[in-house]
Amino acid sequence: MKLIKHLLFLCFLAGLTACSEETFVPQPDEVPSVMANSIKSINIVVPEMQFNASTRSNLIENNEKLYFKWEEGDAAGVFPLVGSQVKFPVMEESVGSSSALFDGGQWALRADGKYAAYFPYDINNEGIEAVAIDYTGQTQENFDEYDFMATGAISPTNGEITFNMKRISAILKIEIAMDANTYGRFGRLYVSPEKVGVKGVMDLSGTVPVFVPSEYSNYIETDLLKDEMFTEEADTLKAYMLIPPVDMTDKTIVFRISSNKSDDVYEAEIEGKNFEAGKAYKLVGKAKLGTIRNLNLIAAAETNQGVNFVKNDDGTINIKENLEELAKVTKINVYNLKDSTICDEIGFFPNLSELDCRQNKLTSLDVSKNTLLTKLECGWNELTTLDVSNNVELTSINCYRNYLTTLDVSRNTALTSLICDENQLTSLDVTRNTDLLNLSLNRNQLTTLDISKNKALRGLLFEYNNLSEVDISNNLLLNQLVCTGNQISSIDLSRNVEMQSLTVSSNKLTSLDVSNNPKITMLLCDINQLTSLDVSNLTKLNWFGCSGNLLTSLDISQNTAMTTLNCSRNQLTFLDISHNITLQNLECYENQITSLDVSNCTTLKKLLCWSNPLTTLDVSNCTALNTLYCYDDQLTSLNLTGCTALQFLYCYSNYLTSLTIPSNIATYGQVLCHDNLMSELDITNITILLNNVYCGNQWTDRNKNTAKPLTLYITATQERNGRLQNTDAENKNVSLSVQ
Repeated sequence: MKLIKHLLFLCFLAGLTACSEETFVPQPDEVPSVMANSIKSINIVVPEMQFNASTRSNLIENNEKLYFKWEEGDAAGVFPLVGSQVKFPVMEESVGSSSALFDGGQWALRADGKYAAYFPYDINNEGIEAVAIDYTGQTQENFDEYDFMATGAISPTNGEITFNMKRISAILKIEIAMDANTYGRFGRLYVSPEKVGVKGVMDLSGTVPVFVPSEYSNYIETDLLKDEMFTEEADTLKAYMLIPPVDMTDKTIVFRISSNKSDDVYEAEIEGKNFEAGKAYKLVGKAKLGTIRNLNLIAAAETNQGVNFVKNDDGTINIKENLEELAKVTKINVYNLKDSTICDEIGFFPNLSELDCRQNKLTSLDVSKNTLLTKLECGWNELTTLDVSNNVELTSINCYRNYLTTLDVSRNTALTSLICDENQLTSLDVTRNTDLLNLSLNRNQLTTLDISKNKALRGLLFEYNNLSEVDISNNLLLNQLVCTGNQISSIDLSRNVEMQSLTVSSNKLTSLDVSNNPKITMLLCDINQLTSLDVSNLTKLNWFGCSGNLLTSLDISQNTAMTTLNCSRNQLTFLDISHNITLQNLECYENQITSLDVSNCTTLKKLLCWSNPLTTLDVSNCTALNTLYCYDDQLTSLNLTGCTALQFLYCYSNYLTSLTIPSNIATYGQVLCHDNLMSELDITNITILLNNVYCGNQWTDRNKNTAKPLTLYITATQERNGRLQNTDAENKNVSLSVQ
């Protein structure tokens, strides 16, 4: 009766604080029916358990059973299929047994629900499909916190419910024989070449719990003792660890032991087994001085470092015997070796200042011992976490193309460059990184970004995120801004007089004031909602893109230094480029331009002006022209005289009655001139190989689809050499005249 009263009261409190009203907490007028329909008995059982106060579990050596008993302070969580979790503390009466009996009470679980249980309870768990599991951070004192157990969802029977817990992990009892006068504080169990899921969630919604890993590693660490262990005589180091199930049959695993009090590192090789969930395994090994085994890492450390390692017969190096040489290594480059274990032993280079480990499929990277690191390049890997809290000397971090969801750089106050493009960051705090010069966050999931404290910032890139605004008013030295693909509707550039490169494409801008930014040389504001744009003050403008807006006019007469202009997909009826004599690339397609004078553009290399109501086009002065796309206009004449560099000519779907193709059209060029009004086409003057000639399917009236045959004049050599083998399939309306 005492137990029932205690638990009834606790369940009452738990119901008030943790349960959703819909599932658990009845309104006053519903209490009678809920009481009649509530669970009266809740039993949580961990089968075949036997209490052992020092380890929570009694480990046996036959690999068949794992014993456990409840302790005071334990708490299990219970989830319904729909609704919030309930916490069930273990009362004093249940301590020392393998099962705990709880009274459901009128405020707890309903008899008509379906529930799953898990241990240990975590208040942060929010749903039955995502109960957090984290194997990192194990110590010999919090061992019980990692004893993950759970059940699948089950329904009560006769007003009672029994949760039979299922073990999620394998438990290891590790015994390492140590020599006299040795230290040991930290243990790291390597299961390489296998990888285990060290973080993830349990899904309890099915009949059995399922662990879904989100972060993988080939090692798990444990803190062995509170204080450093010193053995004046030979002794046995004992440790307990939990690991996810992994089959290491016929493989050698390594347990590495280190200490803060000594540079010595010890290792014990242990015979691997098939570590199954819910079973205990005794692992025994003999410690010996540690070695660096990765030959790629050793070779990289030797390169241009002037070191002379003492090597073992197999090429590995003993750490203690090479302490002086290891200390000489300041730079290591292991770029693109595709070795996922290449950095497992990077901590043994105490004076390392620069590390480039890009493109190695790393799932974990521990640089906590490399406290002198100033430059870290770890992009293009598979990292889900990156801890740089010990690396306070870092000035440059490049971690692009990983799977980082968070990154803490609060202690890296010396940073001048931070590049973390193509990750999964939802937030990033750089308020303490006041020396930052360059910050690149392209293709993440940011919704806010505070750069008010980064007054030294020169370059800021955050394209393809979810930001709706950005305040750069404190960044007076900013000269590059790239924010393509966000939701920004306005941006104040009035104080950014040093701006040179501005890319604000694919946003929601309706206006853009660049009158205070005369140093801009590149402006890209494509795909916005701009109806007007004044660039008259940008006399240094070289590259200008404003396509995909609502512009009806555009004055570029003052932009005489411009080499590239893309104003396509607007509503322009006129475009004056007579002052832009340095123009090399012009894209003005899909507008309403009726005339285009390019006579002064003698340096023009590419002209894309399709889908405009142009009737004539004279490019005879464009001697550097390589590409001309003027299809789907209304051309009746096209003057190509002087276009000696022409390679790609797309002039189909016009009203041309004649066409003279330059004789020295570039090798492997393309001519697409079908759907015109020509009765003949003479290419006998072309002596080189054309890659494609599309000239068939000529229409007298394109709207009526009335075919008009075309006579194509070619040379015998052209015919013999198959120069026209790539003519289009509609060339059935073409007759050849061999000259």
